[in-house]
Amino acid sequence: MADLFDMPSSRSTRGADKAVVSKVNNKRSASTVIKGGGLLEKIASINALVEIKLGKYKDDYEYIMDEDKFKEYIQKCCDNGIVAIDTETT
Repeated sequence: MADLFDMPSSRSTRGADKAVVSKVNNKRSASTVIKGGGLLEKIASINALVEIKLGKYKDDYEYIMDEDKFKEYIQKCCDNGIVAIDTETT
């Protein structure tokens, strides 16, 4: 978001104004993926937004949702001597 505020010091020309509008519109396009609809549509929109923002990292992370997969991950961590866990709870 820092680049959104990296704008020309003077906006006295049409070109500078267009540059500002372009930056704002580019920021809006990614953040407006999530729109109305039911829960499934919102989940699909969130997944799409995550893919847009973080898709380039998808091969670097593993999403674990069941106990067997978690046990397998822990065993791999023990074998490699390295572990990284980020938990999301409600």
